[in-house]
Amino acid sequence: MKIRIYSDLHLEFGRYAPQFNEQRAEELVVLAGDIDVGLEGVRWAARTFPHVPVVYVLGNHEYYRNDLNSIVAECKALALGTNVHVLERGVYDCMGLRVLGATFWTDFGALGAESADLAMRWAEQSMADFLIVRDHGQKLRPQRTVELFAQSAYWLDQQIAAADRPVLVVTHHAPTLKTVAPYFAGQISTTAFHSNADHLLRAPVRMWVHGHTHYNADGLVNGVRVLSNQWGYPDNEAIGFRPHGQFTFA
Repeated sequence: MKIRIYSDLHLEFGRYAPQFNEQRAEELVVLAGDIDVGLEGVRWAARTFPHVPVVYVLGNHEYYRNDLNSIVAECKALALGTNVHVLERGVYDCMGLRVLGATFWTDFGALGAESADLAMRWAEQSMADFLIVRDHGQKLRPQRTVELFAQSAYWLDQQIAAADRPVLVVTHHAPTLKTVAPYFAGQISTTAFHSNADHLLRAPVRMWVHGHTHYNADGLVNGVRVLSNQWGYPDNEAIGFRPHGQFTFA
């Protein structure tokens, strides 16, 4: 199955036009978050890929200047009547494949439970997520994203266990430390981008697509292909980005 995969296009900073190859027409488009802020990414997806199903998972930037508790519903409402399927702990079945999608977040414990509190303090002081995302009108707190991660991890575990067909998981945040950029390995900031959720990387999951890290990796973890295709920022494109976005799910 031919899949076109993108994340972290960050259209809020400049336009990005995907490269198309009509001889390798995709059967599914996967957008793993940080396409644009708020509703704009859904609008772009519907306009850019009008003839193929699109699975869209929100990244942290989609939540910017919006409320955590309403923006997903707003994106889903906007996508009604289009071929875009917005997933937040949601399922989409396509051609014998089951797609599971969620933003995912992290528990800040990827480097060990003893450093999680330090990691949350660092994130709250350093990341825009906790300055401009709202949670019922208040600033989003790291503790809230830890709760969301736990809910998403539990949901994914249950869905994977119950799946009766091959599974593709799409999250914005990375599920494993095995895709960490070498120059960030061991740094406390890693915990805001990656979780140690390798137990979810198991059959019948065959592929897990993520974004958020601005570092492109493609390899096997527990026999599951874990990959990303992230553009990054206009002045700092992620190494290894594939403009055509073409991958094969097998």
